[in-house]
Amino acid sequence: MSAEIEQVLTQLLGDAADQLEPRCRPEPARRLALWQRIEQDVGFADEHRHLPAAGGDWRVLREGVLLKLLQRDDASGQAHYLVRYSAGSGFPRHPQRTVEECLLVAGDLRIGDVEMRVGDLQVALPGTEHGPLLSRHGALVYVRGVLGQVPTQRADPPDPL
Repeated sequence: MSAEIEQVLTQLLGDAADQLEPRCRPEPARRLALWQRIEQDVGFADEHRHLPAAGGDWRVLREGVLLKLLQRDDASGQAHYLVRYSAGSGFPRHPQRTVEECLLVAGDLRIGDVEMRVGDLQVALPGTEHGPLLSRHGALVYVRGVLGQVPTQRADPPDPL
């Protein structure tokens, strides 16, 4: 990945990189070490991650509501996950400590006074509350936000909507 980043930077900077004072140009070994640290801090991976639809475990978040963790950064708690609501289930109104994005993938979902449609996105900002959430016929929601403790009780894979 470092070589690719180096190439992009060279294209972006053009001759400007060559015009740096020699004392400001890092040695190749130091430059490589610097890029490796940046990649590690930013979280670049050398390959893509793929989670098949049948992969991963569904966990019981509450009665009628399942959660499937797709990816999580343990240091920040930032996560990508699916929430599956069975018909008639919901989740109570709750405060947001961080930004949370909810994208309705399938089914129906009401968040507070807002009736969501497939493809709708709701962004809940820090310091606000959202909900209650209710699905009359069932829903599948993609969520990106900070996830506290992952539920431990496993569930059978849900039926498709």
